Amino acid sequence: MYFQLLLSGKTDNYVEAQAVSDKNIVTANGVGHLEFTREMLLLLKANSPEQVDAWYDFYKNAFVR
Repeated sequence: MYFQLLLSGKTDNYVEAQAVSDKNIVTANGVGHLEFTREMLLLLKANSPEQVDAWYDFYKNAFVR
């Protein structure tokens, strides 16, 4: 479907990101598992946004900092 949109020039709704959410829908590409989980945790309000961001940063960057 993306290629059909690309060929038609109608890509204004396409978002180039590892994961995106809209209302109650979350989707990600094949390597966006951390980003998908982050979006799900934010959507479910599993913790505060600051805690979710800290968790994401730790697993994404580990001890690089």
